[in-house]
Amino acid sequence: MNGNNSYLEHVEMWIEDISNQARLAIKGQITACLHPYRFKGDEYLAFDLDGAEGSFSLTFMAGQPYELNDITPWVPDMSEALAMAAAVALRLDALVKFSPGLRVELR
Repeated sequence: MNGNNSYLEHVEMWIEDISNQARLAIKGQITACLHPYRFKGDEYLAFDLDGAEGSFSLTFMAGQPYELNDITPWVPDMSEALAMAAAVALRLDALVKFSPGLRVELR
């Protein structure tokens, strides 16, 4: 993503494809829950979509060049993961929540 909120063509295609897959898997109002976490020094963003019927989950892995497979895409950084998750949520008109277990470590 650049400062104009536009994506590289292959990223835009992935967002559209994933949005379509999620729309087919979920019925009713969609709620998206974001859960950022670290594991063994790597950063992840779990992105769970739930509806009245059905669900769809993605896990963004941050810190590597783009590798946009279906549900476990590698992205350059956490900002890109969040922007891509937001783009999917907007396409699905999803209500976005953060994980209730999310804690902030004060340094």
